[in-house]
Amino acid sequence: MRPVITKASQLEEHSSWRKYQRGLRELTLLEAPRSVIQEFRNRAARDCFLAFCDIMKHGDLQVSNFHEIIGSAFEDLATRRNKRLIVSCPPRSGKSMLATMFLAWLLGRDQRTQHVVASYGSSLSFKFHREAVQMMKSKEFKRIFPEWLGFSPDSKYDMAGGGYILATSVGGVLTGFTAGTTDMESPGVGAMVIDDPLKSSDSKQALNNLESWWQEQASTRRTNHYCQMVIATRFHEKDLHGVLIEADGLYDEVKNPFGWRWLNIAGLCEDPGNDPLEREVGESHWPDNPTFSVPMLESQKRIMGSFKFAALYQGVPVSAEGQIVKNSWIEIVEEEDCPPLDVVWFGVDCAFSEREMSDETAICVAGISMRDPTTVYIREIVKGRWGFPDLVEAVKHTYNFYKGKVLAIEKAASGQSLLQVLKKEARIPVEEMKPLKSKTTRLQAVCPLLESGRVKIVRGFWTDAFVKELTTFPFVKHDDSTDAFVWALTYYALKMDVTDRHLQEAIIQNKRFRGDLLREGVKDSNLFTEAHKGRQKLFTGDTSMNDPDYDSVSQSADPRSAFVSGRSRGRRNIGWDAPI
Repeated sequence: MRPVITKASQLEEHSSWRKYQRGLRELTLLEAPRSVIQEFRNRAARDCFLAFCDIMKHGDLQVSNFHEIIGSAFEDLATRRNKRLIVSCPPRSGKSMLATMFLAWLLGRDQRTQHVVASYGSSLSFKFHREAVQMMKSKEFKRIFPEWLGFSPDSKYDMAGGGYILATSVGGVLTGFTAGTTDMESPGVGAMVIDDPLKSSDSKQALNNLESWWQEQASTRRTNHYCQMVIATRFHEKDLHGVLIEADGLYDEVKNPFGWRWLNIAGLCEDPGNDPLEREVGESHWPDNPTFSVPMLESQKRIMGSFKFAALYQGVPVSAEGQIVKNSWIEIVEEEDCPPLDVVWFGVDCAFSEREMSDETAICVAGISMRDPTTVYIREIVKGRWGFPDLVEAVKHTYNFYKGKVLAIEKAASGQSLLQVLKKEARIPVEEMKPLKSKTTRLQAVCPLLESGRVKIVRGFWTDAFVKELTTFPFVKHDDSTDAFVWALTYYALKMDVTDRHLQEAIIQNKRFRGDLLREGVKDSNLFTEAHKGRQKLFTGDTSMNDPDYDSVSQSADPRSAFVSGRSRGRRNIGWDAPI
């Protein structure tokens, strides 16, 4: 029996996939008949999980080192070497596809096995179920497992051999269903597969419900020869990965045989000593895939910020209870270095009280210059303990002084009256900001702007106190300035910033790229056209003077800009070497 594969250096000698590939090459060199090669493939697929996947994908399976390590871990579950497995890897790395094929493979090996697959939504679980059923109905599946009897005619879950796959959602009732085998003599393994149990980490209630569902239902639905697997992108330090590892510990063949074996495939290597792929610092987990090239992953990190990147792409969520805004992210400029602000808006955090110990009302004055609309300047934060009449006057005075365009005010009990008065009497444009998430989550959402150096604070008498409050949040007594600051940046991110939004969309959807990231056979025309249209909508009128790419020295658009409208040899001059 081969050893448990935990490092990439073991693959050449012990990987069943490489043994399968070597066998195919030898048969090809010997000019073996096609029927012999096909028989070899079918026989190998009964024991080699990735060989099975390759046949189901009609020979189009793209396998990297981390896929081989995951595949070997699946084979260990199937041969009962261990019972519990947790896999975390970056989004779109093929983990859900492998989990779906795993269920079909287990049923092909033993038709009496019973399986449960659960996801954050029933529609996603049913999708996995349909894909598994389609595989088991294919002619390729029948060739690999010639004894396969098919499905019971009166059930969409049950197989003629006695097994089934139940598709449900996290929180769904599992009464009457188990993961395992029908009897002790069965040679197979039945799996409880939890695939992407969370859609996001925005809801603390969803995290609590997931933990309760696992403890009260999912963990108890097991019988003879079972295995349990959680395969997902991480979102939070208290997600199912974290809860299970904390409760049951990590697998050890002698000391903790019922613990969880955890395979964490980080997008970018940060700890070479504990990296299963044995990479150098900064190397990608899937370098052959343009979507996961190092520049792409670094761009994604800048877009989403280090907090979310650490969870989704690195598999090691950072606790939100520590310092959120790092001191190194804060950039303070002198007043004379602040350009004239062409668009000014306000973030307002209301508190109707004149008591000494209460929170103050804070008005954050933010703006951008048309010359560089990707940089937000925090011009001032106005604070005071005002009663309602004085608060209205303070807002009107600040609005008129800075010639603002709009006020972003939290739509809560404290701000409701102010919203009504400003709309009806003062006739000031108001944007109602709905606090659907916690203050910590809202601040983390705008951290990428700070981390990428796109927010500059203009020095003033208020600067030191504000920076101290911002960098020590949430461990502060009063957080009114931080709240107003977050609302101002949230308004910018939602209503005005077109750069990161379209760049992120292009990365997620793996759109066309220039240079080394351009896939063969794909033209780069119309790259980021929506982003360009968004800029045209924002900067209307005089297209030369109002263009954010306009250079006052050359009196033309900067040819290095990522959003320049000129063309070079019939193509738009956009490249990843351009500053974003």
